[in-house]
Amino acid sequence: MKNKIEIRMPLLEALHESLHRLHDFLSAKLGWYRSWHQNKLAHHLHLAVMFLAVGLTLTGLYFQSALAHSTSVDFELTYERTNQVREEFKKTTLTLDPILTRVAQEKAEDILVRDYFSHQDPGGKLIWGKVASAGYDYLYVGENLAKGFSNMDELVAAWLSSPTHRDNLLSEKYQDLGIGISEGKYQGSDTLIVVELFGVKKTSRPLEN
Repeated sequence: MKNKIEIRMPLLEALHESLHRLHDFLSAKLGWYRSWHQNKLAHHLHLAVMFLAVGLTLTGLYFQSALAHSTSVDFELTYERTNQVREEFKKTTLTLDPILTRVAQEKAEDILVRDYFSHQDPGGKLIWGKVASAGYDYLYVGENLAKGFSNMDELVAAWLSSPTHRDNLLSEKYQDLGIGISEGKYQGSDTLIVVELFGVKKTSRPLEN
């Protein structure tokens, strides 16, 4: 999911209209403003102020959108921040695994399709069987879930504040990571679902103590 910076013409038109209304109001109420504005130099200054106002508005919109993009929850940032957190706690980084990622994505989509939010699906099944049947011969597997987060910092903070999610996030027994992200209706509301699967294969390198 990528945020796109889009500047819509109606916004500029509204700003332009507001500036002209302000000019008309001042001209009608203040005689000195009307006389001042009739001066050629003053007219040029007036135009400069208008362009400055437009520029500041667009600059604000750009930085607001850029900030939202820098912290919004998406696949790349989730992977990046997961390993950043592990590095901060002196843990080894995780490698993206295609099988875990596929299973995690299927789980994220299934949560929205069947309208549940649990490690156990409506049929009573946990994720472990799906991981194994997908071809990931695991020694250990862990699962983190999140819903309704649009800010990556808040999502990471929530996981760190939950003992079980924190254990998965920082455990040295894991070596691989899968990420699934899906957006849609959950209980009638637009919701973002994030699934992380942590794993280590039986044939992987020896685990560090």
